[in-house]
Amino acid sequence: MRTRKLRNKITAIAAAAMLVVSSMTVTAFADSEKGVTDSGGNTVTITKDLKLVDADNPSFVPTVPNVKFKYSIAAVEAADLGTVYKASTDSAYTKVKPGVAAALQATEGNIIFAPSNPVTTTATTNHVASNTLEITFKPDEFSAAGVYRYKITETGNTNSNVTENLTDNFRYIDVYVKNTNSGNVISGYVVTKKAESTDPNAVLKTEGFTDDYQKYTEDANTHVLTKSGSETTVADVSTYTTYDLTVSKKVDGDLGDKSYGFGFSVAFTSEAADESMRKPDNNGVVLKTTHSAGTEIANKTIASNVASIGATLKHNESITIQGIPADTMKYVVTETAHTSDNYVVTAKAYANASATDMTETAVNSGATGALEINKGAGKNAVEYTNTLASVSPTGLVFKIMPYIIMIALALVLGYVYLGRRNKANE
Repeated sequence: MRTRKLRNKITAIAAAAMLVVSSMTVTAFADSEKGVTDSGGNTVTITKDLKLVDADNPSFVPTVPNVKFKYSIAAVEAADLGTVYKASTDSAYTKVKPGVAAALQATEGNIIFAPSNPVTTTATTNHVASNTLEITFKPDEFSAAGVYRYKITETGNTNSNVTENLTDNFRYIDVYVKNTNSGNVISGYVVTKKAESTDPNAVLKTEGFTDDYQKYTEDANTHVLTKSGSETTVADVSTYTTYDLTVSKKVDGDLGDKSYGFGFSVAFTSEAADESMRKPDNNGVVLKTTHSAGTEIANKTIASNVASIGATLKHNESITIQGIPADTMKYVVTETAHTSDNYVVTAKAYANASATDMTETAVNSGATGALEINKGAGKNAVEYTNTLASVSPTGLVFKIMPYIIMIALALVLGYVYLGRRNKANE
């Protein structure tokens, strides 16, 4: 009995010891540094950042657009081989091997953004949406242990409002394969921007096509990469740009009614004459309209049946429409005529609320005032002025004087007639 109890105790102690030892076991990737995946498995995740910028108001957060980024994945050529990046303090390092093409589950992939994507804002004006692409490898296709290199290349996107600011349009994926009793397994991945870690100030490890500002420094002997603590100014990211439009109202003239609300509508078109702003890339994009008087105006979501944006403006009031896609090259602002008075309507379009380019245009007189603006000239503000001047008093005298003369003459003639009649009766 004692022997059995002793054996049970020894077994329990041994199991506990094994558990402790296993919990202390780490791989070469356990420092969880940027770009290093220590979970192993057959899938590596590549992240794509899309920066959102409103050119006229950096703090405004534009809606994420519909855009598909396209990628090709392939085993590297010999020219792309280099020294492996080490993530541990081990001074030993190895040369990478060309990737095995048969180990790739797919050679193409897409990262797709849509208006439903969440946005992260830092420092008030840095708005970034992120999405991912999973690349799957087949470990049975690797014939031996080692570090195998692949190359993922961004080949373009589908939205004309997105500009590419990538320093390089490719990334390297180093796949770490190790031997086990059950065969070759993938133990981890390292994603890098360069084939060789020779530039101590280069951004090397990365999560993919992301907004990487952090510098890394490499130890010449150990090839360990550590963050240097300083930031670069390189915005290595794709950017989606929008702009704003401000429509303002003034009433002039002695008889101008400054309490009257003039109706306005704003419609947009794209650069091509027959192409509406409501193309598929813009579906779901939200336009936010703010009224200077605080009047609530519902946001408009661009879709196949979206109506123009409407508002009522009195003297010295304005609306600002934010989040307009950058390739929306023209807009038509239309003012509804006054219900009774015959105002002279003029308008001027200018850039960035500056009076340096305020060319006045006679829109109409007493009727609907429609003004088509070519945003390509950098104009993002329109000011309408309705003038109703007072009528000259002199003019009034001239208009009624003939009637006064006629009445006076009739009175004189009547007096003369009556005077003569009275004399005749005497």
